[in-house]
Amino acid sequence: MTVRFRRPLALAAVATLLAASPQDPAAPAHDRFVLEAGEHDLVRVIAASARFLGRNYLLSPAELPSPEPKVTLQRRLDLDEEGCEAVVSQLAYANGLVAVPLDRERGLWEFVSLRGAKAGEAMARALVLPPDEVRRMRAVRVFVTTRVDLANAPAGMVAQSLRPFLAGVSHATTIGAGSDRTLLLSGMAEDVARALELVAALDQAPGVPRVPPDRFVALEERVAALEKAIELLRK
Repeated sequence: MTVRFRRPLALAAVATLLAASPQDPAAPAHDRFVLEAGEHDLVRVIAASARFLGRNYLLSPAELPSPEPKVTLQRRLDLDEEGCEAVVSQLAYANGLVAVPLDRERGLWEFVSLRGAKAGEAMARALVLPPDEVRRMRAVRVFVTTRVDLANAPAGMVAQSLRPFLAGVSHATTIGAGSDRTLLLSGMAEDVARALELVAALDQAPGVPRVPPDRFVALEERVAALEKAIELLRK
């Protein structure tokens, strides 16, 4: 789908749903989302991405910065679904907007201003995801919350160790520990994914190098064979 925008979109048209079904005849369904080089109206880009992703995006004029935001691309972008979600979220974030889920299963989202009255709702409505899903979505500008189960380090110690690293990150924080071995992280997906890497490093058993699972299995097999040989020698 090639998106070319030449006429401005009246703000009054933005107050309700920005997108219909991906089968909208005005925007046929394709497997690529293409943004040509040049200047684009951000609102139209968001609307086009909603059609491509099969979502409905709400965006009130009150959430938009003034003047009406535009984005300028120096080169053409040819994106799949994951790339579309990531790039459009980044373009919106650069203009102070972030998408928050209203009903994720039904594809209903709302873009809110991080500088507006609804900014507090963005974190409150963070997606609750497992760590692997957070890592997959690290390029998407969206708030997430994830639970980390620790194997070795106490949750309180890990949370305290993370604070200096997160101090300069405005959208990542430890929000509590469910138990001595459970840590909750919340913030932008990119920041939380980076925090997960730090948690993994902090949670290693002291003095014990991390062994890849396949090497660990091979080591177990060799130990078992050695024990069997020693047993035969004893007989």
